[in-house]
Amino acid sequence: TAAPAWKRHPTDDADLERYLADDVATTGAVAEPVWREVVATDQQRVYAIDARLAPVGRAMSALGIRIDRDVQRRLAAQYTSRADRLRTEFVGACGREVNPRSYPQVRDFIYDDLELPVLDDHLTDSDEPSTDESALLDLLALGLDARATKVVHSLLLFRGADKILGTYTGRIEDLPGSVEGFDEGVLVGGPPLDADGRLRTGWNVGFGACTGRWSSSDPVNLTNVPDDVREMYVPESGHVFVARDFNALELRLAALFANDEELSAMFRAFDEGRGPDVHTAVACDLFGCTAERVTKRIRVLTKRIEFGVGYGAGAEKVWEQIRLEHDDEFKPAFPDIDWPEVQRVYRLYKERRPKLFAWREEQPRLWRRQGFLASAWHGRRRYFLGGEAAREEMFNFPIQSSAADMQNEAVLACVGALSFDFAARTGLVLQVHDQLVLEVPDTPER
Repeated sequence: TAAPAWKRHPTDDADLERYLADDVATTGAVAEPVWREVVATDQQRVYAIDARLAPVGRAMSALGIRIDRDVQRRLAAQYTSRADRLRTEFVGACGREVNPRSYPQVRDFIYDDLELPVLDDHLTDSDEPSTDESALLDLLALGLDARATKVVHSLLLFRGADKILGTYTGRIEDLPGSVEGFDEGVLVGGPPLDADGRLRTGWNVGFGACTGRWSSSDPVNLTNVPDDVREMYVPESGHVFVARDFNALELRLAALFANDEELSAMFRAFDEGRGPDVHTAVACDLFGCTAERVTKRIRVLTKRIEFGVGYGAGAEKVWEQIRLEHDDEFKPAFPDIDWPEVQRVYRLYKERRPKLFAWREEQPRLWRRQGFLASAWHGRRRYFLGGEAAREEMFNFPIQSSAADMQNEAVLACVGALSFDFAARTGLVLQVHDQLVLEVPDTPER
């Protein structure tokens, strides 16, 4: 039965009061049985950690992060001009008006007008041919004529610029006409800023990300800001950002859990200054060369395999990722890496890391025996209700969730050592997977 209108879309104070009363009543009714389940599944510690982290998330949201208004205007002007130019190029290549933001119009033009092939592995949930980035890049890889290449290139580049405008900067004509105009209140272009020029976004832990990782949203996901616009985010005058992160945390945990002594030794050598970073060390092992001879191409192939294996990827998935990497002109980033080489190096990596692969394959069996997987320290469980369809996620959950355990302990330690001071603009402003960023006064005492 559909929820009543007052609950779906409260329109006045009376509707809102009914909505909140219903919410409170429902919470009260389920609190006791839910808590019994928490106790029965030994999740009290997870609840206690999340309860301590929730005020930190609220404080991070209240503190916010400053956006340099001059930089925002400069980037907005740059990307507005770029998006307008690319839209003109796209329409010109099409030869008629096609809205690059309209999926039906783009789909019909690409697959009906241009008669490009529909790739079996690029269909939407409704079995429509996809126009997402991976589908378009695969079409480019087939070798298109000049017109079709121009259509796809300009479309992909337009989407990139349009996303920057819509999510991060706003179009230049939507921003106030001067820097002083920003002080008039909330902006109409880009993310809404408060009158003090700071962006305040939502921070949550334990909600959405079942691993215990933090998530950020509404209005901007600050855990995933593109490199092109990061310069917008600045400390207050007289303040600095201080950042610390874990080094290759998930790969370190994989070595620990799998009891891979050789991989652990590579980390120890790096930590003690006796060897190169682990990716270079693994590349030396795979390719039989010294660290000085590890090229960017070799290092990229090695890292893609390392991280791919951690997320359950086979050689085919690793090859797909490498094949789809591209430069600004959508040319392959690594054209000299081919499928036979990916197969060969993946097979060699599997031979060199037998304990890692054995541990990985044990995770679905462990799930079948006990019905869940859990993080190493807080014991955060996931039951994988999708069953075997979530097999690849089972490979990574214990690692990623255990890394989140460590990161969350670091967050609590950090906030315990440096509490939030909203008047002084001091405190934790970002939590990005394995990194913490604080804003602090630029003084010798910091």
